[in-house]
Formats: sequence, structure tokens, C-alpha cells
Amino acid sequence: MKKNFFIGFIILLLCGCSLEKQYNPKILHSIAKPSMNQSVIRTPEWYFFSNDKMYAYTGNGGNIGFYSFDLDGSNRKLIVDDRASVQEVKVRYPYFYLVKNDEAYFYMGYDNSLKKINLNTGNVTTLVKDKFLNLIPDTLEDGKVLVTYTNNYVDKSHVYFAFLNLQTAELTEEKKFNYSVIQPYYFSKNDNNIFYIDKAQSIGPTKAIYNIYKDNEVIYSYEADLKDRNENANNDLVFTQDNYIFVIIYNKILKLNRDNYSILEEKDVEDRYYLINSGSKGISRTLGTEEISTSSVTLESPIFGKDKDIYKFNSVTMNFEKIIDNDVYNRYVQKYENHLVIENDTQIIIYNVKTQNYKKYNASNYTVEDKYIYLMTYENDFYTSDAQFKVKKVLLDEI
Repeated sequence: MKKNFFIGFIILLLCGCSLEKQYNPKILHSIAKPSMNQSVIRTPEWYFFSNDKMYAYTGNGGNIGFYSFDLDGSNRKLIVDDRASVQEVKVRYPYFYLVKNDEAYFYMGYDNSLKKINLNTGNVTTLVKDKFLNLIPDTLEDGKVLVTYTNNYVDKSHVYFAFLNLQTAELTEEKKFNYSVIQPYYFSKNDNNIFYIDKAQSIGPTKAIYNIYKDNEVIYSYEADLKDRNENANNDLVFTQDNYIFVIIYNKILKLNRDNYSILEEKDVEDRYYLINSGSKGISRTLGTEEISTSSVTLESPIFGKDKDIYKFNSVTMNFEKIIDNDVYNRYVQKYENHLVIENDTQIIIYNVKTQNYKKYNASNYTVEDKYIYLMTYENDFYTSDAQFKVKKVLLDEI
């Protein structure tokens, strides 16, 4: 009997297997679709990947906390305890934005604060107290990241943008703008300006004047027929590309000089396009909370949706060119050097800007680190108990 056990053990070693590191589908399922999530569907902001590890806020009963795992779900290690018996709450239902230099940055609604956690020591540091900030991960540069929030309370309504120093927690270049629901706010990285459209005044029951803003400066005004916009309130768009400002006004597109805002060219446009949002997903917050996520776009060459397909804009021909055939609605995009990662609830598309190749994954969450992307992939129907999860690590340049 002992001889047979020894032979079996040797076989496991020779085939590269391990008695301690076996693929654990139950653990991965509990992380991708946590039972303590009230929506009972998905909470991708509770977990992320870094340095060939998976980190998750998870557990049940008396074992709730922030843990690390191997990518196969094995080798669980407690980093921060969040049991009810713990007096100081450090990590509770976190919304993780990004991880950098072994530190993960997250918002915690429990005390309305922005925090970071050291993945090696478990130390948690509060960066900003009593303030909701939504971080836009792919704007991180030189240790600073773009942050924003929206207040849609009638008497206090405004939108806030600033840069956050991740090490000092200093907020700089703070700006406040009118609250508008015409389109996502467009951030131009080249000159650090925010472009947006806002209704200025009504002209009778069917017409209104709209203003195009660069920060708080009106750069263009136009009259709109409200009847044309009944089917889709977000037909009008403003964005920048290739050192021009472009404005779509229902059925025409204007190219504006970036210095004096004069019209350089005008062209008819028949189809309705929408800007695909950048950065972090919207955070579900408690009713009565004033500050919520901001719909914003940060790509200097933005991408667009029409129906469910994905387009880029040609600033020379002023045409929209399809780059991806798709069959689901596209919610968010982030750029990592030469790659766009386009995400919705149950699909992730990786698009190589240089080669124009792309690949689709049935996946519900991802983290980009260095030249790789980690994906929480699945088989079968995501929304049923038959979903089977597995973490994949993909070299971006292979796409």
C-alpha cells in the first residue's frame, strides 16, 4: 500500500501536478459571483490580479476578508480580516480601481473614503476622507491619476475633475462644471481641458439653444430642434482628435479650429453614434448619496458605438469606420499603450491599435499589468450555476 502511494506521488510530480495546488472551480466561482453580493450576479470590483496572484474580498460566515490566491484558486492567504468581531474596519465591500507597485487603490463606501492597501504587508492607508472619487485608471501618468464625480442634486448639481497624487493624496487642478446629460464629458489629455454640451435656454416648446464648452468657456452655440431628439437624447457629441474639435449636431458634423473655434469643414452624418465611456464602471451607491460616478471619455482618439458595432473616426475624411463587429452593447474602454480593452458585463474585447487585430473573450473581469492581461474567463451561461470560471494570462502583443 505504501509502495503504491509513493508511486502515485512520483507520477504527480513528473506530470507537473501538485497535491497542494489543484484547480479549484468552486473558489473561482465564489470570487466571480460572490454569494454575499446582493445582486447575486457579479461584483468584478471586489477582485483583481497582480504578479500572478488573484486578490479578492471574499469569504462567508466568520471568514470574510481580503485574501490572496494563486490563479487556480488555491493557496488562500488572509491579508486583511473583515469579520464582524474586528473593531477597526479597513476593507469592507471595496471598489478596486487599480494596482501599482504592490499597492491597490480602492473606494470604500462604508466610510466614504479613498484608500490604498499594501499587498505585501496588508497595511491600509486612507488617502481622501469623506469624499467619493472615481479614478480613471488609464490616465495614470507620473504618479497622478484623473479623478471625478458627479453631483446631480438640483441645487448643488455639478461635475468635478481633478488629478490625484497617489503617494501624497494631494488633489490638484481641481475643476467644476455644469451638470449636463447630453453626452459623456470629454477629457482632452493634450491640453487638460474638459469638453461638454449643455442646454442654455429653451426657445418655445420645440427648440432650444445649446452651448459647447471647453472647461467653463463657451466656444460654440447652436439652435436645436427638440423634436428631432425625442428618440435619443444623446445624439449631439463633442470630442477632439488630431488637433481639431469635432461637434456632431444631430445630422451633421463640424470640424472646428482648435485655437479660434472657427468652422473649417462641415459634413452630413446619417447614423447615430455614441461615445464609449472610459475608465471605471459606475459604482452603485446608497440612495441619498449626493456624489455618483461621472460618464466620461478620456481617449485622445475616441471610439464609438453604433447599435453594437464599434467604430473609429477618420478626421481627414470625417467618416466613421467600423473596426469591430460585435453583438453586445459596449460599456467601457481603457487604453494600455497600443491596446484598447473594451468591456461589458460578460465580454471583453482586446483591440490592437497598430495591427487592427482583435480578440473576444467570454470574461467578466480583467487586469492589465506590464505587457500582460489577466482575464476571468468562463464557459457555459454566465448567469446560471453552470458557469465555469478560469483565469487566463495573455500576452497583449500576441493579439
